[in-house]
Amino acid sequence: MFIWNNINSDDMDLITEKLPQISISIPKSEEIEVDGMDGHLTELGGYESDTKEVDAHYVGDDPYKICNWLKGSGEVIFGNDVNFYYKARINNKIPLEQLVANKLYYFPIMFRCQPFKYFISGKKTLTVTTSGTILNNFGNYKALPIIRVYGSGNITVTINGRAFYISNLSGSITILSEIKEVTEDKGDLMDGDFPYFDIGKNIITWVGNIAKIEIIPNWRCL
Repeated sequence: MFIWNNINSDDMDLITEKLPQISISIPKSEEIEVDGMDGHLTELGGYESDTKEVDAHYVGDDPYKICNWLKGSGEVIFGNDVNFYYKARINNKIPLEQLVANKLYYFPIMFRCQPFKYFISGKKTLTVTTSGTILNNFGNYKALPIIRVYGSGNITVTINGRAFYISNLSGSITILSEIKEVTEDKGDLMDGDFPYFDIGKNIITWVGNIAKIEIIPNWRCL
């Protein structure tokens, strides 16, 4: 079983023959040769995307709906790792002509996945109303949250000693750390580095008039 963009393969008359193995992301590396030095230096930079293959067998009578579903970009959950989802795009064309003409209903689906897998529980909105609240990042990599601050006036929010500043707030402002954007045409109100959560304990404090902070933490693992 797998779930693509909130639709379960079982509900689409697909039998999953093989799921991808659970594996960790591989770091990108480059070997650098230095004159006069034995061997080489290794420079690391981020993590590689990964292609995860699902082999499926279609047992329905409408292959067009399969082709319309299995395309584009979105989120995938694999049945052997159901607590996580991947951000992915489908990297191959489903062979519609063969499905229709030859009734060849066995085919691979190639998901080109971003390096991280995300906890499904990390989509849940957490509400913080007290300065000094602790959130625990139980992933193994820093998390890039969506943070919505409700309040008024000038505000400083600090996470593990890293501060960002909001000026002249009236209502709320939303900070999207992964894409480094501030929504609602209020980008001029926020200053400082975009917030993130360290692995383990994160202490959230603030100065100013805050009614609450809503956080979608986006916990993730390699």
